[in-house]
Amino acid sequence: MSQVATADLGGSKLSLALVTSGLVVPLHRSRSPQSVEQLVCELQKALRFADCDGVALAVAGITRNGREVIESPNLSQFNGVPLASLVEQSLGTPCVVVNDMVAAALAEGEYGELTSVKAGLVFTNSTGIGGSIFMRTRCERRTLACEPGHMVLWPGGPVCSCGRRGCVEAVCSGGAVRRELEAQFGGRIPAGMDPSQFLDEAAVRGEPWAIQKYSEIGWAMGLALANCLNLHSEIERIVLTGTFAMRGDSFLRTSTQRAIREHAMFVNHRSIAIEPSKLWPNGAHLGAAIAFYEGNKGSEGSHIPAIGSIETDYLCASSPP
Repeated sequence: MSQVATADLGGSKLSLALVTSGLVVPLHRSRSPQSVEQLVCELQKALRFADCDGVALAVAGITRNGREVIESPNLSQFNGVPLASLVEQSLGTPCVVVNDMVAAALAEGEYGELTSVKAGLVFTNSTGIGGSIFMRTRCERRTLACEPGHMVLWPGGPVCSCGRRGCVEAVCSGGAVRRELEAQFGGRIPAGMDPSQFLDEAAVRGEPWAIQKYSEIGWAMGLALANCLNLHSEIERIVLTGTFAMRGDSFLRTSTQRAIREHAMFVNHRSIAIEPSKLWPNGAHLGAAIAFYEGNKGSEGSHIPAIGSIETDYLCASSPP
């Protein structure tokens, strides 16, 4: 039976799983590794009893040729590292590296909210913010990673993890909100409680400051989404993923939709459907597995998928197994 080990490597967490015929079996979850050696160690521990065709890494960053991370604002320890080659050498198994939002979009196009559309946008808000545009024609599907989190919409604003000021990610990502709440409320947040949960609970109680904070975050997200929608008139649906976006959706939705209405260029986008992902938190695992098997359909012995430009565009001409 075809089976691939997958890793969803985000700005603050590592999630490992086995994917078999579209089914995801979670194996392990921990904080993001600080080195390749630590990542390999976690993979070895999780896979010691598993029989796999290979490993697929979905990474929050710009990747190239299915082999390496070019740049990741929240995982700078992997910048420029030939990640696939090092994992292959350590584990003795094929490895593919793919952008996490490309993976999520592939999964939505095959199993999720984008199965019935010609084009869609997948948007995540967790530690950081990312996105990917999914497009389908009669004979192929194409997924293009974009970086809505690093649109500079507020020049001179807060410093972002990428080093610039005023990025969307620096203003309304889960990581930015967490840091802001810790600075503002300090000891009022119970020990061990995630600051985002503190915000959620305050919003549920109807505390004005929390409602206002969510309104501001939702507006900023809507601006980023409107800019993404303006890239492609045929986008039919937005799919939300990521811990912060999913948990806060009911508080974010109104201001997000209002910002899109006011700033989307194309009339059909002003009332576009926004759907929470039904695949979350396993979408990146499913999509990484698709990328792995598509990448190994080439010449015998080749483990490099059809992932081309530095922007990580992914083209696959047929459905996954």
